Amino acid sequence: MGKFISITALIILYHTIAIAQMPPASFSENVKKADSFLTVKQYKNAAEFYNKAFRNKEGYSIDYYSLLSAFCWDKAGYPDSALRQLYRLIYAHNFADSASFLSFFKSSGIVRQPTFIKLVDRCVKNKK
Repeated sequence: MGKFISITALIILYHTIAIAQMPPASFSENVKKADSFLTVKQYKNAAEFYNKAFRNKEGYSIDYYSLLSAFCWDKAGYPDSALRQLYRLIYAHNFADSASFLSFFKSSGIVRQPTFIKLVDRCVKNKK
């Protein structure tokens, strides 16, 4: 009987922790909508929904989605919005994965902009 109670308590504890770590519904819904827009190459709509998700993140890691948002802004023809998103990611969130950062934008015209080059340098410094 004691084993049963212990196992039940562990299961309840596990589920409580798992539920507490789940992102808010609005975050997940907005990311799902953004992903669907990205799939059909509606980049501006995707970027807007990623940004909506960020407003509802409540402390969850958003690095990957920030990169996707910046990528979408760039693809939609809004390089300033893309750079603003990247600036926030690198300076406010101390993003340090320069390989991922560069892979998202390797075929983009944004890589030739001086601001982008400074962001890459800062990303490398964040890693150190």
